Amino acid sequence: MTNERKKIKNKKLSLMILVLLAFQIILINEVRIQAAENEISEEIITLNSLKPIDNITINSDSDFITYGFPGYGNETHPYLIEEYNITSNDQRGIYIRQTTFYFIIQGCYIHADTDGISFSYVASNTAIIRNNTIVHNSNRGIQLMWTEGCLIENNTFYDNSQALYTREAHHTIFRDNMITDCTSDRPVFIFNSEYCLIDNNEVYGTEYDEGIGFRLGLNSNITNNRIYNGGFYIEEYYLENFLLYNFENNYVNNRPLGFFRNQDALIINQDNYGQLLVFNCSNADISNVDIEATNYAIKMLGSHNAKIHNCNLDENGKGIDIQSSNYVHIFDNHLDGNNRGLSLEDTWFIKIENNVIDNTENEAIIVAPSETSIMAGVEITGNIIQNCKTGVDMYGQNYSLINGNVFYGCSDEGVLISLGHQILVIENVFENNRLGLVLEEVTDCKVRWNNLYENYEMGVRLYQSSNNTITNNILANNAEIVDSENFAIVLNYDSDNNTIYHNVFYNNSVSHPSQARDEGTGNLWYSASLEEGNVWSDWSIGSYYIYTEGDPVFDHYPLTDIDKDLINDLEEFVTYGTNPFDDDSDDDYLTDGEEILDYGTSPTDVDSDDDGLIDGEEVLDYGTNPLSEDSDGDTMDDYWEVTYGTDPLANDATKDPDRDKLTNIEEYDYGTDPLNDDTDGDGHSDSKEIRLGTDPLDASDYPPFPVAAVVGGITGGVILIGGSIAAVFYMRKKEILFFKKK
Repeated sequence: MTNERKKIKNKKLSLMILVLLAFQIILINEVRIQAAENEISEEIITLNSLKPIDNITINSDSDFITYGFPGYGNETHPYLIEEYNITSNDQRGIYIRQTTFYFIIQGCYIHADTDGISFSYVASNTAIIRNNTIVHNSNRGIQLMWTEGCLIENNTFYDNSQALYTREAHHTIFRDNMITDCTSDRPVFIFNSEYCLIDNNEVYGTEYDEGIGFRLGLNSNITNNRIYNGGFYIEEYYLENFLLYNFENNYVNNRPLGFFRNQDALIINQDNYGQLLVFNCSNADISNVDIEATNYAIKMLGSHNAKIHNCNLDENGKGIDIQSSNYVHIFDNHLDGNNRGLSLEDTWFIKIENNVIDNTENEAIIVAPSETSIMAGVEITGNIIQNCKTGVDMYGQNYSLINGNVFYGCSDEGVLISLGHQILVIENVFENNRLGLVLEEVTDCKVRWNNLYENYEMGVRLYQSSNNTITNNILANNAEIVDSENFAIVLNYDSDNNTIYHNVFYNNSVSHPSQARDEGTGNLWYSASLEEGNVWSDWSIGSYYIYTEGDPVFDHYPLTDIDKDLINDLEEFVTYGTNPFDDDSDDDYLTDGEEILDYGTSPTDVDSDDDGLIDGEEVLDYGTNPLSEDSDGDTMDDYWEVTYGTDPLANDATKDPDRDKLTNIEEYDYGTDPLNDDTDGDGHSDSKEIRLGTDPLDASDYPPFPVAAVVGGITGGVILIGGSIAAVFYMRKKEILFFKKK
C-alpha cells in the first residue's frame, strides 16, 4: 500500500514539474516576442520621427537656399541637412556637387537605390557626415570623388555593397564608424586619396573580405581599427609606395595586425597575429603562425632571403601572398579552406616545399610574372595538393621545376603552365583531376617520370605548345568521360614538333580506337634515334594508330619492355607494382626479371628476408639465401655473421674463435664480438664480465677492485688473511699477487 502511494505521489510531482516547465517556456517566448515587437516599434518610431524626403540633390551653392536648410553655409554656421528619412528608389539618396558652402549631414536614415551619399567637386574641408544610418544601397554607402578634407564619423553602415569609396579625396577623415554586412569584398576602399586618416572603425566582413583597402592612398594613417572576417589590403605597383602607409594598433579578428617594414633579420615565431604585412624586410623568418578568416594571412613584399614555415593558414582569401621578393623558402605549412592557397607575383628563385594545401576554392598555388617581364627559378617540390580548382597555375615562368608533388581531386587542372620555357615536370602524381597536366604556349618543357591516373577528361593536354618532350610517364585509366576530345594525351592544333616516347599507356579512353590524339604537325610518338616508342595496352601488332582528324599519325615502334628487364611493362604496372622504366625497381642490385624469374625475391623490397642484407649482396657477394635470414641454420642471422666475420654458410654456433670461453652463439646472444675476447676494451674478457655481472659492451663498466687506490700506475688493495696483512695488486691484463709479512 505504501509503495502504491509513493508512485501516485511521484506521478503528481512529475506532472506539476512538466506544467511549470511548459508555462516557463510560454512566458519566455512571450517576453522574446514582446522584445522584438518593442524593437520594431522603436525603429518605426525612430523613422517616423524623421522628416521623409525622396532624395536631396544639390548641384550648386544656390540649392542649399532652395531647400531651406538652416544655417548660413560658413564655417561657424554650416548648413544642416539633418534628421531626414531618405528611403528612395532614386539612384542616390543625397547627391552634392560643385559647392563651396560648409554643410553637415547628420542624423539621417538613408536607403537609396545605388549610392546613399555621393559627393563630387565639393570644396575642401567643407563637408561633415556624422551620426547617420546608411543601409541597403546597392553600390556605395558614401562615395567621395574629387572632394578633399571630408570628415565622416559615427555613422552606421549596414548591407551596402561598399560602405565608403573615395577617389581623389585627399585628407579624408573616416573615424568611429560601424560597418556590417557589405556585399562586396571591399567594404572600405581608399583609391587615389592621399593623407587620409582611418581611425577607430569597426568592420564586420562576411568571408575573408578586404575590410579596409588602399590603392594610391599614400601617406595615410590607419590606426585603432578592428576588422572581423576580413583584413587590411594594399594594392600598389611600387615598393616605395607600400612603405608610405602607417599602421598602428589595429586588430584583425581580435588579434593584433602585424605590420613590419624596413627590418633586417625579422623573426616571428609565435601564434599572436591576426594578419601579417611584411614589407622590405630581408632575412625574415616566420614560423608557427596560425591565421584564419582574413583576406590574406601573410603578405610579403620586397623581402628577400625569407623563410615561411610550420604555419597553419586556414579559411583566408589567400594563405600566403608573395610579391616582388626573391629567394623565399616556403615549407612545411598547412593551408586549408582558403580561396587561394599561395600566390607569387614578380618573384625569382622561390622554393615551395613539403606543404599541404587542401580544400582551396580556386588555385592552390598561382605563379605570375610582373607586367613587364617573365620570371624564373620557381621550385615546387614535395607538396600535397588536393581538392582545389587548379593545383598549380604557373604563368610566364622560365627555368622552373615542378617535382615530386601529389595533385589529387582538382576540379580543373592539376597543373596548368602557360607561356613557359624550359620547365621540368618530373616525378609527380596526378590523380582524379579533370585534367592532369595542361601546357599552353609552352616550349622546351620536359615531362618525365610522372604517374597520371584516373584524370577523368585528359591526362596531358598541349595547346599551341612545341618542342616539348614527354617520356617515361605512366598514364592509366584516364579519359573515362566519353567525349571526342578526351584521351590520355591530346596535342591540339598548333602543338608541333613534340616528342612522346617510352611512356606506358594503360586502359585510357576505352571508347576510342586510340589512347592518344594528335592534331598538330611534326610530332613524333617515338624516339627516332632509339627507334623505340611507347607501351600501349591495346596494341597487338604493327604500328600503333594515334587518333587524328588530319593525316594519319602512328607510333611506328611500340614496345612491351622499355627497361629490358624481361618483364612485360604492363605486367610490371598491373601485377608486380614495379617500375617499367627501371630494370631494378628496388635498387638491390638484382634486376626485376632476376628477382621474379630466377630467385623468387620481391622486386619491390630491397631485403626480402629482412635479415639486414640486401638481396643483391646475398646473391652476388656472400652466396647466402636472400629468402632466409639464417642461411646455414645455426640460429645466427646472416647479417650478424657477415658483420662479425663468422661463416654464414656453415654451422659454427659452438666455435670460439677468440678463445674467450664464449661460443659464437653465446656471443650472438650477448651482442659481443666473436673475434675479440674483450669487446669493449676495458681490460677484462667478455666471459669474465658476464660472469661477474658487468657490461661487456661498456668500457666504463668493469669488475670492481678491492680498494680504489692507485700507486705508480698500479691498482692495489690491502686485505687481512689469517692474521697477516697481504697487499694485493692488480694491473691491466695481468694479476700479480704477493704477501708481505709485518
